[in-house]
Amino acid sequence: MRITDDDDVQTARLIAEIWRRSTAGAVVPNDAANHVRAVLVLLMTCCMAGCGPAGHASRGEPLVGRFAREVHDVDADAKWHALAPRSATWGAQQEEIPEQDRKRLALELLWQGGFRCDRTKDRPHCVSPLEMDEPRPDEGLEAPCFRRVLASWALLQLDGNDLGALSGLARSIMSLPAPEAELKLEVLEMFAESAPDQLLSLLTEAARAGFDVTREERTPLIARLSPADQRTAMRRWRVSARSELAPAELAARDRDAALNEIAAPNIDIDTRLELISALVPDSGPLPEDLHHVMVEATRDRDCWAAARFGSELAAHGDLRFSPERPRRRDVAANVRVLCMAASNAAVDHSLREYIPAQGTVEIYHHIDGARHTRSDTSRVVHRNHTYVWESKDLRMALSDCTTTHCAGGDHVVDLTFAPAFDGGLELTTIERTEYVNACGPSMHEFGD
Repeated sequence: MRITDDDDVQTARLIAEIWRRSTAGAVVPNDAANHVRAVLVLLMTCCMAGCGPAGHASRGEPLVGRFAREVHDVDADAKWHALAPRSATWGAQQEEIPEQDRKRLALELLWQGGFRCDRTKDRPHCVSPLEMDEPRPDEGLEAPCFRRVLASWALLQLDGNDLGALSGLARSIMSLPAPEAELKLEVLEMFAESAPDQLLSLLTEAARAGFDVTREERTPLIARLSPADQRTAMRRWRVSARSELAPAELAARDRDAALNEIAAPNIDIDTRLELISALVPDSGPLPEDLHHVMVEATRDRDCWAAARFGSELAAHGDLRFSPERPRRRDVAANVRVLCMAASNAAVDHSLREYIPAQGTVEIYHHIDGARHTRSDTSRVVHRNHTYVWESKDLRMALSDCTTTHCAGGDHVVDLTFAPAFDGGLELTTIERTEYVNACGPSMHEFGD
């Protein structure tokens, strides 16, 4: 193996660091032999645990693989402090960085870390995944929420040739707690493009820190895994790479891949249903492997998706997964049945069974904080009324709810149950509150 000048510098720094620790109280030898032995022990410790140069803190996030860190670039660090970037002026300041300095400054900033921003956007009455807050105008180099922005710029300055030295850094970013996702996605995209063999381990690190691998928009990352790693991802998270083939063609060419997509919640529901249609035989019972994955899909976290699969099974003679009002007073079970039944309110009889003889009181609040207006209405819903269940806000609120207080997007639904004579529950009141534009206009397009 050829030893480069950079290797010599790194080795010299390592030896100096070990010598500094061994002579500064880390070990106290009694004689020369013991001193050598202690230095060797320290060397082994450094190799296993990592001994970075003194004075480089991790700024709150673990830095795996510190030993792979390049020598501290004092000049690049000085240039960052001379530039003194501020959030309000960063757009113009980044143009001042000479092209030949950008990669050095990027690497130094990334290795210094400090990207853990603990602020999220303040959006009262909005129940949706948390988002990282924007940096404040006066925040500078030491502010974590602004350092996230600088880190995003820094990652853009790198290419595939830089990934070898950044594996430890990549894992450090993967370990940032949720809701951090943007930096993770930028790093994952880099490795997916230039080092896909490391992608599965990075996804695993990210998932441990709350990164949702099963979201539909993250399917392209799964597609970049090797076939063996895709199988591991399927076992670990029930996610599948979406095929470029049309569902009917995929079902004809690769039955196992088609079955995996049916079972995977990261694949859109329409594609999964098309695959089922393509695999269903013209006559006779459902094949055992197809029946198995369809049953598994009825356990989908989204109760509306689960209802679609239950309907498919019912159409082929298996009625066990159709929504049926439980004859027990389990709130979570009843809320899930309500949600599943509401997906096909016009024909599902189980909804009617929740309405008592005197009807259910529906209360609706429409609150527009921007205009400072509010309207309140109420009515009695009887068993032949299905329109109350067909609104998109009900789907948002109930889709992953297990209690009587359900919220999703800018809608809140509160349910009041009462014991029924048959041991189950009846719905006496459904109270719906809409906080107009609390999450932005896009929320009103949910389910289109």
